[in-house]
Amino acid sequence: MRRAIRFLAIWICCVLALAVFGFVVEFGLNGAGRRVALARAWKTTTGTVIARDTRNHNSISVRYSVEGRQVDQSFQGSDKGIGEAVCVYYSLKDATLSDIRNPALSLRNNLESLLAGCLVLGTFASIFISFPVIGHALTWPRARFRVTPRFIMAWVATAVVIGTVSNLISQPRGWRLWLADALVFGGTTLLCIRAFRVALDVPWMVYIKSRTFIIGVLLVLVGQVIGWGQWQ
Repeated sequence: MRRAIRFLAIWICCVLALAVFGFVVEFGLNGAGRRVALARAWKTTTGTVIARDTRNHNSISVRYSVEGRQVDQSFQGSDKGIGEAVCVYYSLKDATLSDIRNPALSLRNNLESLLAGCLVLGTFASIFISFPVIGHALTWPRARFRVTPRFIMAWVATAVVIGTVSNLISQPRGWRLWLADALVFGGTTLLCIRAFRVALDVPWMVYIKSRTFIIGVLLVLVGQVIGWGQWQ
């Protein structure tokens, strides 16, 4: 019974950690916040394909008009040819924020894929952590390599820094976005401090059993919620 409870706790921690990392990457690097804003309220218009580049993920350049204003935008993953008409979904607040796919369905598919990936990877990670013998068997002859807290947090910190810089460059800044970025950056800093204070090969259960880890995770989660609320 204790082993089952321990495995469940490890599984939940792994899934949550991957979910936090996934959302940081999605909102920081992939602009999910803007897609959320578009998915909440949009209008449609008809645009015309004016250019096509098959070497860049079948990208197309589309020209459309919104309230007399002409807008040119590029989109990826389309088989439309030059001169063909295409339906464009654009934001009510910003006509340059647009897509050629239904924004709500596209966002839902992305989030479902992210959740499925977190569940699958979290399950594998929890199995490796709970049953080291399985991990050693599957990674032989590279059994000496271990996914340590320090290794993971170094990558998470890198993603957060890149995402924050990307947000500063590409998105209009309000106090809520500044606060969200500060909380995420501060929480990630605490998690890194915790990871680099403990021994290099410390078990994950030892790493997460600390107030620093809990506070860091809470700061990251609150920052994500505030950042998400910016686009509501």
